[in-house]
Amino acid sequence: PEARGSLFSEHWKRVTVVPFDAKHRYMLTVDQSNSMTDSEAGSYWIHMKGAPETLFGLMPHADSELWQSRIDDMANQGRRVLALAKAGPFFDKADVLQCARSNSLLAQHLEMAGLIGLIDPPRPEVKEAIAACQAAGISVKMITGDHIKTAQAIARQIGLVNTQQAVLGAELETLPSSKWPQLVKETNVFARTNPAHKLGIVQALQSEGLTVAMTGDGVNDAPALKQADAGVAMGKTGSDVAREAADLILT
Repeated sequence: PEARGSLFSEHWKRVTVVPFDAKHRYMLTVDQSNSMTDSEAGSYWIHMKGAPETLFGLMPHADSELWQSRIDDMANQGRRVLALAKAGPFFDKADVLQCARSNSLLAQHLEMAGLIGLIDPPRPEVKEAIAACQAAGISVKMITGDHIKTAQAIARQIGLVNTQQAVLGAELETLPSSKWPQLVKETNVFARTNPAHKLGIVQALQSEGLTVAMTGDGVNDAPALKQADAGVAMGKTGSDVAREAADLILT
């Protein structure tokens, strides 16, 4: 971390940050070059990281088929895929800040910089726990913000049943509320979800007379944890908001 920090401060000056948000699924920074050997010294750049499909949506000129094949390869290995993009150089601070605030302007300047595949493997004991739950008649569902293929790959690794059918949060939004209970009962893998989707899934199951336990550790899990019959939060890694919303905290 120290090496990365010194490298950044030596060559770049951070101007502003747009933090990650579950709604737009990206983080953006505006940075000024400090390099004295570069013809673009003093220029401003926009750097972005986020969900690949979100960044592709801002880059209509990108070779999405080529990048998508690489994303699928990573996701099928159970990797969480992060896309990186950049825009620049800009030589006027007002111009770069205006671009950072406008998707239409970003679309004119943004280009892909690469992909990162993050390995976040399930713990060895998870598969046994899932098997025990399913043997006891408990239906186990995965609700994640990850890429759909990543979610399906992890679901297969941990032994979830019916992993071929996965539903995106955006698909849930197109359904009338009357259709949610049946779909949610039949589906065990939900991807690219937000807090409203998680809450809706819990409510849909409860509307069928089912008792629902929800586990989570983040702020975005809090509404569903509060709604569930048993909200279960993580003790060491969980956020304060998740712990306050839960009925049970694992130590």
